[in-house]
Amino acid sequence: MAINALLQQFIEENCSSFKQNSQSWIFRCPRCEKADKLYLHKSEGYFKCFSCSSEGESGGFKGRPEYALSELTGIELNVVKSKIYETKQYIGAVEGFLPFLKDPYDDFEEPVEKRIAVQWPEDFYPTDDERSLDGVRYLEYRGIPLDIAKQYNIRYCPTNKRVAFPVEENGYLYGWQARAIGPTKWIDPATGETREVPKVIGMKGLPRSTSLMFADRLRGSTYATLCEGPVDAIKAFRCCGVAAMGKSINDSQIGILRRYGIKTVYIALDPDAMDEIRTVANKMPDMECKLLLPPEGYKDLGEMTIDQVYEAFKKAPSFKPNEPKVILPKFVNLFG
Repeated sequence: MAINALLQQFIEENCSSFKQNSQSWIFRCPRCEKADKLYLHKSEGYFKCFSCSSEGESGGFKGRPEYALSELTGIELNVVKSKIYETKQYIGAVEGFLPFLKDPYDDFEEPVEKRIAVQWPEDFYPTDDERSLDGVRYLEYRGIPLDIAKQYNIRYCPTNKRVAFPVEENGYLYGWQARAIGPTKWIDPATGETREVPKVIGMKGLPRSTSLMFADRLRGSTYATLCEGPVDAIKAFRCCGVAAMGKSINDSQIGILRRYGIKTVYIALDPDAMDEIRTVANKMPDMECKLLLPPEGYKDLGEMTIDQVYEAFKKAPSFKPNEPKVILPKFVNLFG
């Protein structure tokens, strides 16, 4: 079976989460919200949701691929068409699902829905559990009060003395990043040697490249604040902060922003990542980009209060890296 190369390229660049087998790409249906029910044929391009394909006057959610891909990614229908067809045959064609397409799934057994998720370990406790007191104190020291920590479903593990920030979407837990609340270096009394553990560790198998931490906060918003880490993103509590879990932002993560209908992105990567900031902005020509830098005296958003970040957010300038002689904003005291 020959895979449609244009479809494959579009899906890999714009779809944040999917499975596949030898015949199909498999998605959560954007209509019925059921996991692993929407199949898109790799060769024929035909798609079908096995849950809601027989509903509605038009025969349900099935047909040419652009209709599924537009709803999965949030990209306009004609833009999708222009990217997945070699000719202009379907550009501007009559809207609606075309019944003359052959359904390659006619004799296909309906897939069984599976929930792909992980569970918290038993010793990772919610912040309102008495065993999480040390973690709550650390979060409050970092400027994250208990009521906000509960909203973000942060956990604490007293076994290894780490707070854990979840990677969740649509109520499913896909992993977490855990941050040490105490020193990560010490002197081994037996050998006199310096020992060290990582300050931040991720769950084994964490799907970082296809996730944005706190993505559910984007629901219903037209803007997002794109940060490196979870503390920065939580400090952007009032401005839809999400965390990429690193300086490098890939196309799949940008595709998540598009899927949620984000129109304006406030890039809040650390100031030492200016090359990556330019790269990210260049990847989003369809969105307005603004630059959210910390003011003088602050290393990153994580050192600021939630209110301070919001004030900086309101004054963030537009950022167009492709313009000649781009001048980056200087660090200024927004609060003096």
